[in-house]
Amino acid sequence: MPKRIVHMLNSMGMGGIENFIMNLYRSINREEYQFDFILQSKEEGYFEKEIKELGGNIYKIPRIEKQPLKHLTELRKILKSNEYIAFHRHTDNSVNFMDLAIAQSVNIKNVIVHSHTTSHSKEALNKICRPLLYSFADEHLACGQAAGEWLFGNKKFKIIKNGMQLEKYEYSEEKRNLCREKFGFSSTDIVIGHVGRFSDVKNQKFLIEVFEKISKLNEQYKLIFCGDGELRGELSLYCKENGLDGKVIFLGVRRDINEILQAMDLFAFPSKYEGLGIALIEAQLTSLPCLISKNIPKEALYNNNILQLGIEESDKEEWCKQIVAFPITTAYRSYKNEKLYNEYDVRNIARELCEIYEGE
Repeated sequence: MPKRIVHMLNSMGMGGIENFIMNLYRSINREEYQFDFILQSKEEGYFEKEIKELGGNIYKIPRIEKQPLKHLTELRKILKSNEYIAFHRHTDNSVNFMDLAIAQSVNIKNVIVHSHTTSHSKEALNKICRPLLYSFADEHLACGQAAGEWLFGNKKFKIIKNGMQLEKYEYSEEKRNLCREKFGFSSTDIVIGHVGRFSDVKNQKFLIEVFEKISKLNEQYKLIFCGDGELRGELSLYCKENGLDGKVIFLGVRRDINEILQAMDLFAFPSKYEGLGIALIEAQLTSLPCLISKNIPKEALYNNNILQLGIEESDKEEWCKQIVAFPITTAYRSYKNEKLYNEYDVRNIARELCEIYEGE
């Protein structure tokens, strides 16, 4: 029987954290280890079917801010009725210390907390709860230095990179041409792309407003979005009302991000904040030129063809200027940054995490 580890997070939709967990899940020896999931969304997430096919169990409990007593009671019941060697809590805030406390109370050997962001709306409450979050965990992980410092302060933590299946991202001119043809792009179209959940944090409205200015000057520019989220409908309506239909294309949730990145000419990432920015890492794996927010952590920058800019209203003209100035070429797209590839190989990260799960 495989040893079981339970991951807890809000949902298993198509997001950066969820993709990271699924890459791990596909890479581990599932005869030796198995993953279960405790989720806090009633809606079926994008990866739930695959999780069940891989042998994982999915449990749904209410969010703590809506039904705190039921949340904690059901969590305790699930953890007590299964023999888990580790409880892996992915979080964006320290208020979730109560979940860790429940895991400790049922004597799970390894209680792990994992930071994936650098900001949250309830900053004051987060600071108050930080010591409790830290004390109830045996292991403290973060996707990057900034994310670790934000959640754990000056306490000790370990950085675990968001590993990926790297071979999927190797640049191919054939894949690029096929993907562009599939979406109706001509050889002269200049494709700006973005990957991310449609939310205020990802700041897609800013990018659309920048693109609106550019498209009036040059009809060759196209903007494609991959992802879904609460703001998608609002932004899609804005594009229709402002004559951007056919120029701004919403591709939705995709399983072929690695190929769509190859079809792009420029990757745009204007986030208000990021724990790391896994979509940016993916773009760099295909050596795609990137124009990004100044708020992205420096540790997420590996390649030389990246420019960081501000994201205030007054910065929009500079974004326009720089997008138009970017040289459009695929000459360097086959370049492989060895440091980037070594650090994000999911096979290495899966081995490291399994050692943590075992308490080694």
